[in-house]
Amino acid sequence: VKANIRSNRMTQNLDALNQLRALRGSNSSENSNSSDLTENIETQRKEEAMKRIQLGKKRDFLLEEARAITKSHYRRCFRCVNIIRPGNEHDEAEFQDREGAELRYMDDSLSTASYNEGFSMSLPVDRKNELSSRANYYEEWMRENFHGEKDCLEANPWHEENVIRFLELICRGEKKRKWILKDYKFDDVYSNQFDHERLDEFEKRARALLKDTYTLNGWVLRSDLASDDFSSMDEPDDSFFDDDK
Repeated sequence: VKANIRSNRMTQNLDALNQLRALRGSNSSENSNSSDLTENIETQRKEEAMKRIQLGKKRDFLLEEARAITKSHYRRCFRCVNIIRPGNEHDEAEFQDREGAELRYMDDSLSTASYNEGFSMSLPVDRKNELSSRANYYEEWMRENFHGEKDCLEANPWHEENVIRFLELICRGEKKRKWILKDYKFDDVYSNQFDHERLDEFEKRARALLKDTYTLNGWVLRSDLASDDFSSMDEPDDSFFDDDK
């Protein structure tokens, strides 16, 4: 009986020892898994931080490129204002037509007794003032448009609407510049100086940056939901600048 009791006790002790070893092994495994999980999370955080730094550098490069494109376009528009400032043969012809019409009106009025009844309200021709006012108007209009939208790419990170807005402003600005010169019958000496290839390259890189930025932040691009073409989204009505207007 005593031998059986001793044997049972030894068996119980061995079982307890095995359970303790198993428990320690389990705790060690859990600690190892927890350590691995923490290490993986930290690695992911570092990788994400590195991606954000890389995207920030790409954005900074594209921002400088956008500034260069904008400055070039601004200088071209400013030079066009100076082109129209002194006027041209078409302006002089219109001035002469108005002066002739005014003289004819005066002659007709003086030759009849109804001069006081038909007093002309049209202003006399003032070439210098009219040409200066026209040029100053477009110069001020140009400055307001450029300065009013100068921060459209200042957001960090960029959103899709920021890039769309910039591209829209540059393209519409060039179209308006051409239209104004044509409307006043001036030769466009800068017609071939708009760098379409540079703007296309900017758009290509901006698209790639937006895609990576949205993927990293878990956002969805508007172009993925609707159209993959910036130019087709919220297109403004430019019919006023059509040739037949």
